[in-house]
Amino acid sequence: MKHTRKYKKAYALPIAIITGIVLVSLSAALLMSINNEIIINKRSKEKIIVKKLAEAGIEEGLYTYNSKLFREEEIQNFNGEGSIEGIGKYIYSYQTIDEENKIGNIISQAIINGQSKYTILLDFNLENGEIINWQEKN
Repeated sequence: MKHTRKYKKAYALPIAIITGIVLVSLSAALLMSINNEIIINKRSKEKIIVKKLAEAGIEEGLYTYNSKLFREEEIQNFNGEGSIEGIGKYIYSYQTIDEENKIGNIISQAIINGQSKYTILLDFNLENGEIINWQEKN
């Protein structure tokens, strides 16, 4: 039996083109999804690091305050800073905000990559060290 041209159909080329378009589309979507995950993870990591640096500033401020108490020095307003090489830095400051009610304040601000900032404000009772107020600002 002889096949004539009128019964032959060319389905292979359109199927190959459609399959190629679908594969390219799926690949592009997957790459975009992976790229977004990488960016989200990087920002999340930076946020955690900058928060921990700000907490380190609070801890160092409290340590300095308690050291001055232990040495029986007069406690006046003071500032300090610290850094972790290659990661970021923090600055902190202490001031007595209410001498009558014996309330002190430590503010710590951390910076990484010159742009990500995080600030923690701590108010505490000077007599017993009880935390009165803790605020975090991104």
